[in-house]
Amino acid sequence: MSGAETDPKGLSPFNWAIELCESSGDGPTLAVKDLIDVEGTITTAGSRLVASTATPAAQDAPIVASARRGGARIIGKANLTELAFGAQGINPWYGTPVNPISPELIPGGSSSGSAVAVARGIADVAYGTDTGGSIRIPATCCGVIGLKTTFGRASTAGVYPLSQSLDTIGPMARSIPQIWSGLSWLFAGDIALGADPYQSAGRIRTSESELIEATIDEALTLAAMKLTDLDNPGLSRAWEVGGVIMGYEAIRNNELAVSQHHRIDPAIWSRFQLYRSKSVADYEEALEVGRTFSKVVSDLVGSFGTLALASVPFEVPSLRNAYKRWINVNTLPFNVAGLPAISFALPASFCDAVRKDRGMSGDLGQGIGESGQRVPVSIQLVGKLGSDEALVASADMVLKALKEEGF
Repeated sequence: MSGAETDPKGLSPFNWAIELCESSGDGPTLAVKDLIDVEGTITTAGSRLVASTATPAAQDAPIVASARRGGARIIGKANLTELAFGAQGINPWYGTPVNPISPELIPGGSSSGSAVAVARGIADVAYGTDTGGSIRIPATCCGVIGLKTTFGRASTAGVYPLSQSLDTIGPMARSIPQIWSGLSWLFAGDIALGADPYQSAGRIRTSESELIEATIDEALTLAAMKLTDLDNPGLSRAWEVGGVIMGYEAIRNNELAVSQHHRIDPAIWSRFQLYRSKSVADYEEALEVGRTFSKVVSDLVGSFGTLALASVPFEVPSLRNAYKRWINVNTLPFNVAGLPAISFALPASFCDAVRKDRGMSGDLGQGIGESGQRVPVSIQLVGKLGSDEALVASADMVLKALKEEGF
């Protein structure tokens, strides 16, 4: 069933789902990105080519089985960018999920359906995957919370691979309690619910928007976090090698799509073409540069606390301008480093207050839709290996501080 069709149970047809699922019980609802096996359903990877040869999954992926044991009710296989190889969230085969803030804006990808499902209240929690920002970017575009977990901490068994050196799984939701639920399912209950939040942050400024940077500063300051300005730790170089790693592995994980590229989205095929000439030596060099970068940023976290920067350092693009900029410049580097990172949207009223107080009415910040609805500014916090819970606690601390101030 296409997500564009109306569900008889009343789920809104916003192209969020590729297949809807029947699930009994009264627990929290869970949308599962259609890159992850759910017993009895075909894992399409958002691709008609993959779907044409796939058979129903014989069993749940471990992270899905764990969610069921935790009481989750799976309501659908969430739509995504084809093969998860893109950050815009566009899918020509199953329809592009509709951004709930403004429909002419990209929903962000590749976990676009997951973000739309939670942003519209269709699902309490959604599973996404993040190889170069595929949780954090749609969370920013749709104004929700998304956590990229520490590399290797959540099982990727039963998950269609894009780049095994970078692939991670994470929860998306509208609230921190829902993120905790999703994290508990992913880690089979093995989480530190009492984790202390980070009390200090190293500020990395990469945005072309003064409003984005000012809003992040004001939010962290209200949460009484000690801020230290840092030089850029080499994000551009890490982004470059991240692309090589991802592209090199993606080609080898998708031999059918490469050989029958006339049957996949031309935008995805163009991405494959960027990396077809990369050699084993290029790939191994990229891995080595990535290891060096990982040490650099891990040392920064050890010295200054969480790293704080924009998730997306410019306006969320419109669908018609979707491919004019690389939207994962601030996210892919931390996949290369393997570190956990959370993106969370700040209250729109707070963003508006900063805009007014700073006299920045001409600065569009995170963007504005044709309807006049502004995209709230999102913060990305990056932590040390295994500090997933501390990042959730930190986001909670910031959002509670703003709530106490009336936002």
